[in-house]
Amino acid sequence: MLKRRYSVILTALLLLSMLLTACQGSDQGGSTSNSGSSDNGSAQSTAPTTAATSEAAGLSGNGDQTTPTTGGDTGNAGGAADNGAMIEKLDFGGFGGGSNPQINYNPYSPNALTSDYTFEPLYIFNSYSCDGVPWLATKYEWTDPQTLVYTIRDGVKWNDGQPFSADDVVFTYNLLQKNKAFDTGGIWESIDNVSNSGNQVTFKFKAPAGNMLQKVSNVKIVPKHVWEKVDDAVKYTNEAAVGTGPFKPTSFNGQQLVLDRNESYWQADKVRVKQLVFHNNQGGGQVDQLNLSQGKYDTNAMFVPNIKQVYVDKDPAHNHYWYPPGGEIGLGFNLTKEPFSDPEFRRGVAYGIDRQSISDKAEYGYVKAASQTGLVLPGQKDWLASDIKDQGMTR
Repeated sequence: MLKRRYSVILTALLLLSMLLTACQGSDQGGSTSNSGSSDNGSAQSTAPTTAATSEAAGLSGNGDQTTPTTGGDTGNAGGAADNGAMIEKLDFGGFGGGSNPQINYNPYSPNALTSDYTFEPLYIFNSYSCDGVPWLATKYEWTDPQTLVYTIRDGVKWNDGQPFSADDVVFTYNLLQKNKAFDTGGIWESIDNVSNSGNQVTFKFKAPAGNMLQKVSNVKIVPKHVWEKVDDAVKYTNEAAVGTGPFKPTSFNGQQLVLDRNESYWQADKVRVKQLVFHNNQGGGQVDQLNLSQGKYDTNAMFVPNIKQVYVDKDPAHNHYWYPPGGEIGLGFNLTKEPFSDPEFRRGVAYGIDRQSISDKAEYGYVKAASQTGLVLPGQKDWLASDIKDQGMTR
């Protein structure tokens, strides 16, 4: 039987981590490197991402991406993409967990095997345009500069059948307050308290906090009825993986991780894939690139030198790639120490960096020089002050 090669433009529904990247990396607690600005003179390059795709394989939703993805050979997607049928399985490359992966589905743990397919946030912000997408919350409102109110979505269930509610949301944020290791975005440095009335959750901040919107929205929500029974949340591995997301882990043997479709998902009609499969990729980038070239992946995240020769030319009819601008590569300075505290010094550094050489030699010409404002252009041009010369580009 002849197999057709397919891969997927990952969607907001299936790869939340790609959508959760902030409009500006500095507002997302480590999702990108430090962004430079016209004041600190740091150098940046907007880093486009490679997304190899062939024909869309039955997924729907917003296709914003901020991580390089590539695709390969599968016999499961053939035909399904064309007639809207359910796809049996997609191979998504590697999983997390470090060099010695163990079962761990704690979404706040650095050793989690997976979390983005099972746990969801209140809101998703498109990393290119800054547009907000309602998720577990249907809307948000600043009632004053220090008060943020979310309206929580009705009709959502945890994958164990229990109803999701505003109580879960309040519990989750208080859990981060009690366990500082979970608060990687530092939101509790700004939050005074979190409470709810009915389906509305209110965040009170210690000071005007417009810059906290994305960090607060980004937190993955966990079920109160499960986590309130946990004695040590930091060490908790959460093997049951009770979440609201489109997929749930069902098996792991050290070499392969399998996630099955959540049949009761609140957007189940938009998920046309039954199963996601991940593999232990201890071989690193070179092994990943070899597997890609051999057509073993439906999609994956990796840097591919000379992607046209390595990937596209092997099957030009089906192997394609995509470069959505997703962030900046920049230099950050300790502004409390000399000479870094001197704006003229930082401007000098900015003017002294050969951005084109960095792009050509380190990134195979994939990236372009970025605005010193830290904005990803042209997607965020509406946020650019009109008095900034050359859109903040350093010549």
